[in-house]
Amino acid sequence: MADTIQNPARLLMVTARREEDVFWAMEEGLRCPGIAAVLGESRAADPTAGRRLSLAAEKSGVPALLLRSQPAPTQSVCTTRWRVASAPSHSTPGLTDVGAARWRIELRRNRFGAPSVTETPSWLLEWNDETHCLSVVPQAFHGSTRESDARLVG
Repeated sequence: MADTIQNPARLLMVTARREEDVFWAMEEGLRCPGIAAVLGESRAADPTAGRRLSLAAEKSGVPALLLRSQPAPTQSVCTTRWRVASAPSHSTPGLTDVGAARWRIELRRNRFGAPSVTETPSWLLEWNDETHCLSVVPQAFHGSTRESDARLVG
């Protein structure tokens, strides 16, 4: 997937008028050899299409990422559910330029173990324009700078 980020020519984008076509295109992408990941955006909450997509992703071993502006229903087929929000960039003293892009991500649901009610796992991610990689910002762990924390995203 990193090669796709570095080389946009390897990125295939499909625009569909109907929600059914978004799911169809994602399923077809999951059947293609050499695909690193499939990404789609949907407003619909069709449980049948979601289940088919989940089964296709499981069979191919390729991540299927479905972006939604609204939360999915509680009975969703998603393996995990994340909340992604923009975060302030780190400012460099003496410079007036814009810092690296940052996002706060929270794990809201995990089919293999629910996050505790009192502590939703969350990370602060930062994009590096030079390496074309995301990295975990250690301060997101309440001051933790453990090496194991920085390896969560690679």
